[in-house]
Amino acid sequence: MPLESEEALVIGSYVFKEQDKIVHLLTSHNGIQKIVAPGSSKGKNRFGSLLELFTEGEFFFYRKEDRELATLSKGDIITSYFDTVSEPGRIFYFYLIAEIVMKFVPPNFNTSRIYKLIKSVLDSSKDGAEMKYLILYFMVWILRIEGMMFEAGKCGTCHKTDLLKGWVMSDYRGIVCNKCRREESVILRKRGIEFVEWTKRNDTSGKFEGMSDEDSKNIFRILKNKIEYHGEFSLNSPRYLSSLI
Repeated sequence: MPLESEEALVIGSYVFKEQDKIVHLLTSHNGIQKIVAPGSSKGKNRFGSLLELFTEGEFFFYRKEDRELATLSKGDIITSYFDTVSEPGRIFYFYLIAEIVMKFVPPNFNTSRIYKLIKSVLDSSKDGAEMKYLILYFMVWILRIEGMMFEAGKCGTCHKTDLLKGWVMSDYRGIVCNKCRREESVILRKRGIEFVEWTKRNDTSGKFEGMSDEDSKNIFRILKNKIEYHGEFSLNSPRYLSSLI
C-alpha cells in the first residue's frame, strides 16, 4: 500500500474504538479529510503534539481497499501553534473557527484560500493581534470565499451606495437602506460596514481602529446568524464567547 501525503492543519478529532482517534484535516488544496490515527487516544502515543488543534504538519497515510478511512502512518510538524491556540483568552475563538470550517465548508471544496486565511489568522494571533478583530475578519472572509458575503455599504434593493447604516434582510443576503426597509429590524452599524469594506483592502496584520465593543458584538451576531442561516446549522462555540454575544 503506497503512502500518500498531505500538508494540512488539524481542525478537530474525536476518540474512535477506545485507543484510536478520527482526525479532521484541512488540507492545503484537497478539501477536508478524515483519517484514523491508531493508538492516538492513549496517554503516550507516537504522534505526540502532531494532532493538537491547528498544528500544521505533513501527514503520511495509507488506504486499504476494504476501509473507507485512510490510516495515519506518521507525520512531521511544520508549525506548532499550541501556545497560541491553547491560551485561555484565545482557545474558544479557535474552537469557533474549527467548528465553522467543519460545518460550513462543502465536501471536495478547494480549500487553498481557506487554508491561507487560517494560517494568516494563526500567524497574526501569534504576533499578538486581538482575537476580537481576527474572528470577525475570518468570518467575513470565509463568507466571501464561499461567495455569500454581501456588499456592506450598498442597498440590496435600490442599489444606493455609501450607506452609513443598513437593515439586514431576513435571508441575510444583503442590507437595505431606510427607504427600502419594510419589516427588517436588525441594523448593521456604520463601523460594521466600514470594517467589512476594510477587510477587502487589508490582511490580518493590519489594524482596524475605533471599533467599540457594541460595534464588534453587532457585526459578530450578524455574521454568525448569516453563517448559520446559509449553512442550515447552529454553532455551539459562540456560547463561550461572552465578550462578543
